Order: sequence, then structure tokens, then C-alpha cells
Amino acid sequence: CEELSAEGSAVVGVDNLFRGKQENLQGLRHRDSFNFECVDLADRASIEAVANLVRVHRPARVFHYAAINGTKYFYQRPLEVLQRNIDMTANLLEGLVQGGFEGKVIYASSSEVYGDPLEIPTPETHPAAVRPGVDRDGYAASKVVGEMQMRLTAEAHGWDWLVLRIFNCYGPRMDNTEFGQVVPEFIRKVRSDDEFTIIGDGRQTRSFCFVGDIVTQTLRCTDDFNQDVVNIGNDAEVEILDVAQRIHSIAGREFRPEHLPAWPGDHRRRCPSLAKLRERLGDVPLVGLGEGLATTYEYYANDSEQRR
Repeated sequence: CEELSAEGSAVVGVDNLFRGKQENLQGLRHRDSFNFECVDLADRASIEAVANLVRVHRPARVFHYAAINGTKYFYQRPLEVLQRNIDMTANLLEGLVQGGFEGKVIYASSSEVYGDPLEIPTPETHPAAVRPGVDRDGYAASKVVGEMQMRLTAEAHGWDWLVLRIFNCYGPRMDNTEFGQVVPEFIRKVRSDDEFTIIGDGRQTRSFCFVGDIVTQTLRCTDDFNQDVVNIGNDAEVEILDVAQRIHSIAGREFRPEHLPAWPGDHRRRCPSLAKLRERLGDVPLVGLGEGLATTYEYYANDSEQRR
């Protein structure tokens, strides 16, 4: 929202603040070009709310990020994750239809749709892999269904569309509770006096992309790709254990982790092929993991000080 507003676009942000916070919008509050609407897209009443927003603002683009995310939710509330994520997408799309939307929909999908990929780095042509008997895959399934909901609705109504499969975004202003993502959670834990724990052996890999790079790739892809599916992220594969060690080094703390049992059905490797992205956009500068972690750590350290 900040980047679009800075470019001169009028922006309407829609969220129910389930995991977000009003404080995250401080950089936008002074802008007349930004409006915020608190709407729960999982509620059927949101259909009319979305339709009214379309009628009033006539948006050219809709970026659809709404979903329940966070690994702990996948295991503790799998049915809610699956059902509410599907409902959010269905209600949003129905609202767009009823409001007479005529623009482009950009759907935030996930690397989770690839499951345990047979090919690393993983290209967009890799088939989706969802395991119906694994609770964790309720999120992946909701994203696969969401991609199809969005594409088929767009094609039925003549809209432009784009699917972005995001690989592990991290950075400031994320939820750093146990229901959040691994980087902010590690930072919270390393700054506490509690024992530092890692779920599993830590040898599973991910590819972490700093939020600023995700924003840049998202907006460039929105301009340059149409009726397509594109991976976005950073293609540097790293072990979770290495991420934890780096954060301890930034904090100046000794690294002595306690290993907990692994999540059932956790994926061992995750790394995107960015060949399609680079073929169209050319060189895509990426923030290194060390720099990105230091910036993120500083944000949470300062945020904690300000709340005291």
C-alpha cells in the first residue's frame, strides 16, 4: 500500500486485523490518497461491502492477499484455514462481480502449492502437490483452489489476472507470535530469556526474500505479466539452522538450540526458479539474508523498546 501510494495511486486497504495492526499503517495515515476499511472477507456480508467499494472507487487493480497463514494455524486449526481461505476468495470475487469490476486481479499464492517438489529450483510448470491426509496441506489446498477460483472468474468476466507464488517473505511489521512466520518468531525468542527451540533438526531449507524485494517484484510483475503464473522471492536456499545461527550472531548471543519434534508432513526443501521472472524483467536485485535479517532484527528491537 505504501509503495503504490508513493507512486501516486489512490489505494484502499481492506483487512479484518486478525493478524495485522493499525500501527502498521502509520506511514499512510497522512495521505489523502489512502483509505482503510475494516472488513472480514470470510463473512458473507463482505460481498456487498466489496461491491460498494468497487462502485465508489472503480479500482483498476485488486491485490488479493487475504488468508489465514502461519504454520501453527495449519496444524491446530486446519479446517478453519482451509474453509475460511476459500470463503474469502469466493466472497471477494463475488463482490467484484456484483460491483461491476473491470480491472486486473493479482492473487497472492504460495510456494506451499508445490508440496515436496521433485525439482529444485522449482519452476512454475511443476505440478501442484496437495496431500489430503495431511492437516498442514489445508493451506496449500486453499491456495490451489484460490488460484482456480480467481482465474476462472476472471476469464468468465473478461478481467486480466495474475498469480504470484510467493516464497517465504520476511521483514518488519510481521506477526512475531508463535502463530507467525519463522524469522520474526526466532527474533522474538532470541531476545527473550527462554530456551531457544527449533522444531525439527533445522536442516530443512527455505528461500527467504526481504519484504522490500517482494514489493518490487510484485509491482513489476503486475505491469509486465498478464494471464500468467509467476514465482517471486529469493533463490538463495538456506537451512533453518543457519537462519537461527545468523539471528543469534546479530543479537550477540551464544547459539545453543533445543530441538523439538518436527511438524508432521513438514517440507524438507523449498527454493524457487526465478528464470521466468528474470527472462522478462532482466536483473532483479535482491537483499542478502544477512542484511535483511539485521534490518528486521533492528525493527523488532526498537519496537520492543518503544512499547516499554
